[in-house]
Amino acid sequence: FYDLKYALRLCVERDKKKACVLIYGKMALYEQAVELALKLDVDLATQYADNPEVEARSGITNNLQPIS
Repeated sequence: FYDLKYALRLCVERDKKKACVLIYGKMALYEQAVELALKLDVDLATQYADNPEVEARSGITNNLQPIS
């Protein structure tokens, strides 16, 4: 068992941004994971942005309209 909040706090204090992204993902805080990952690595950000849970929460798929 490990405490993700404590691990996140340590990573923030030590400026371990990629580790923060991974922990945000484990905590299902996908928006925060994407926001931070965009500052580091676009490929890493797309891993979290492509998550169906993120789309469902943000309503992205509900607002899309077909291109004609």
